[in-house]
Amino acid sequence: AIEPLDSQVVFGQNAEDAADHAMRMGPLARGIADLPESTRAQIRARLIPGLARYAGPQGFALPAAVWLVDARPA
Repeated sequence: AIEPLDSQVVFGQNAEDAADHAMRMGPLARGIADLPESTRAQIRARLIPGLARYAGPQGFALPAAVWLVDARPA
C-alpha cells in the first residue's frame, strides 16, 4: 500500500533559526553547498523575510510531505 502523508516540520523558533536550518539540510543545502560564504549570507538575508508566513505558536512550521510505503515479500 502507498499512502501520502502531509505534515509540518518545525524549522526553529524564529526566522533566523529557520533559515539556518533550511540552509543546513534539504534541497537548499545541497544547492548552496559550494557557494562562497558571502553568497550564502545574501541568500540567508533574503530567506529570513520569506519565512515569516510560516510563523506560528509552535515556531516556524513548514509544510512537509512523504509517501508511506508498506511492502511485503510475495
